[in-house]
Amino acid sequence: MQVGGVIYSDSADKATRFIANCNQKKNTLVFLQDVTGFMVGSKSEHGGIIKDGAKTGQCCGQFGCP
Repeated sequence: MQVGGVIYSDSADKATRFIANCNQKKNTLVFLQDVTGFMVGSKSEHGGIIKDGAKTGQCCGQFGCP
């Protein structure tokens, strides 16, 4: 078993693509999560975590529930 951690930029991008794909196929999503939040720090901010995290949030907000 692996314990959750933080979300990095590439993880946020992967989640966004998965959510968008489920939305296109009209699949239902149930979120079960064990994360403390997005990675912080200047290295992560320069890597685009703010932009990628915002895309994930926007994609979740636009998800159409069947």
